[in-house]
Amino acid sequence: AEHGTELQDGIRQLVRLLRARRLVAAGQTLKPIERLVTRACLAERDEQEREWLTAVRTMLNELRSRAAEVSTALREFKESGDGGGGGWKLASEAAGVRTEWRPADEGAAFWIRLGGELRGASLTHALSVAYEADLWRNWIPLCSAAEVVAAPEPLERITYCQFDLPMLRRGLLLHWSLSDQLLERQSLLLLGASVPEGADARLPAAAAGVALAEAA
Repeated sequence: AEHGTELQDGIRQLVRLLRARRLVAAGQTLKPIERLVTRACLAERDEQEREWLTAVRTMLNELRSRAAEVSTALREFKESGDGGGGGWKLASEAAGVRTEWRPADEGAAFWIRLGGELRGASLTHALSVAYEADLWRNWIPLCSAAEVVAAPEPLERITYCQFDLPMLRRGLLLHWSLSDQLLERQSLLLLGASVPEGADARLPAAAAGVALAEAA
């Protein structure tokens, strides 16, 4: 069905950005597309066209939420780098990787953040390192075990990893994905959160006897 050349061009541009895993840039294109969708909804449409427009609106709302998460994470990284702190505690800094953590508001949950700069490698090479979870214990400070337990999507992984923090050992079942990559600033952003209890994801043998934490 025809919904206007301008709307179709906007959606094509959005798809190109999503295929390149550039969620921040995609989020910046949402407002004009949403206006075009609203305008299309106000015109007389048949049932099939309205279903299509409803599906597009639902997709745009989900993308807006995900783009906001990425923007928040990038802003937090920048604030920490500028000395903003944010309650993060340094756990280790070695081999160019800075590992920080902070407790959550309640319970045994905690947050972990890894940051670093990789020189002399392309973004593709850097990304491949992130997906080789079995080797994380060789370069991520305080990580004593890691293993991929599932791959829901090509750019997503569910990974078990274990951290030996000072006076504390915790395992983590982490569902993460490539959230944003930007060639202009030569950076990758990987975001993840702990898998909810009861999810269909097996634990490896290394997790036996280790308390699981929640992380985001």
